Amino acid sequence: MDDNKGLEKLEQLFSEIPVEYIAVCSEIINIAEETLGKKLNKNIQITLTDHISFAIERKHNNLVYRNALLNEIMNFYPVEFEIGKRGFKNHK
Repeated sequence: MDDNKGLEKLEQLFSEIPVEYIAVCSEIINIAEETLGKKLNKNIQITLTDHISFAIERKHNNLVYRNALLNEIMNFYPVEFEIGKRGFKNHK
């Protein structure tokens, strides 16, 4: 992380989230950087891990919501969508 605030958020996140979720997000980020041929913003580790952790928590609590934008995401960001699927598939 480039600043103390980001580092603190990362430390907090790592203390609260199972290591498996962090590993999945790291895998997705690595696949994305390789596929897209560029480095992603360092904060993606925080935001993606937080997002995925919250989604998994909701699913465990039977609070499943349909993503109203799923079709648009798949159509406008097909490469990114496939990257996410590959990252999860590698950890099943």
